[in-house]
Amino acid sequence: MRPSRAAKPKAVATDADTDAGTDTYTDTTEENVEVQTERQRVVLRLSVWAAFGVFFGLLPLFALVIKELFSESGFHINRVLGTGELFVVAAVLAAGAMGDWVASAFKGNPGVKSIFAVFFCLAGFAGNTMAYMQVSNARPSLVVALSTCFFLPSLLASGVCVGMAAR
Repeated sequence: MRPSRAAKPKAVATDADTDAGTDTYTDTTEENVEVQTERQRVVLRLSVWAAFGVFFGLLPLFALVIKELFSESGFHINRVLGTGELFVVAAVLAAGAMGDWVASAFKGNPGVKSIFAVFFCLAGFAGNTMAYMQVSNARPSLVVALSTCFFLPSLLASGVCVGMAAR
């Protein structure tokens, strides 16, 4: 049965249908769910993660930066990152990414690449957590340097885990 002209669906005929000489249409109106490619799923998942996980996770630090910019003593990075907040943000991002991966791992057998990605994500989580526990004993400038160095690999590993979870 052909769809009505009012709905204006996209008509798709398969090779088998054209070989047989029949007119077969696939209804792709808004009511039907479109199939996403793997790349689209990964890009969508990473976009949501970057927007909600990373951006909103860093928002309190951005607020501290703005506060410091308007303080009487002026901006100093040690007052923003010197107490280890970046370690906490990185650990939370890694934990969330591992949770995404674990939830997706039950859909099928995880591959070797996926397992390595989770290992590095777990290492980032553990490293940031242990480093945060030592913040009270360290100079603020060292905390700034180390938290920045720990954050970038943790962010990368977390992004890989989230991307692998979308597959």
